[in-house]
Amino acid sequence: MTVKDLRPNDYATVSIADEAVKVSIESGEYLVKWYKLDGGEFIGEFYLSSGTWGAYPTSDLEEWKIEFIDPESQGIVTTHYHLLNGSKVLLFPTFKNEYGKPDLESLYSYASKISELGGKTYCFFENSYNHDLESRGIIPLRFNQNIDDPDLQFSFIVNKEF
Repeated sequence: MTVKDLRPNDYATVSIADEAVKVSIESGEYLVKWYKLDGGEFIGEFYLSSGTWGAYPTSDLEEWKIEFIDPESQGIVTTHYHLLNGSKVLLFPTFKNEYGKPDLESLYSYASKISELGGKTYCFFENSYNHDLESRGIIPLRFNQNIDDPDLQFSFIVNKEF
């Protein structure tokens, strides 16, 4: 997700992938503070400038509050809430079943959790087209599918074993 409500001509990107919540500063300089939304726990901070990034580990589908602070005035420029509600979640499941059959019930349960929190699940795994995922609220992605659609900005990208 692009954060545009910073100082004029400044912007940053916030993403959650590979078990980390990452902030990339594309232009500007900020003190960036990370908080877990559940309980408001302060996790840490980085001073970031143009072309740099910072990240903290996350587990599963945690929601975050990220503050962008002007390093000179120490005032909060903006606060970004990285929430599941209204977000698109891209899920890359791997299945530990030794017989090669995916554990779809676990996948469905996980997607249901995303849906309950207001998110929408997109999913890709080998041979996903052989399964009726859409009836369970999961939008399958296919090989060579064009996803340049601006409406398909994924706020959360999750690699998960089932």
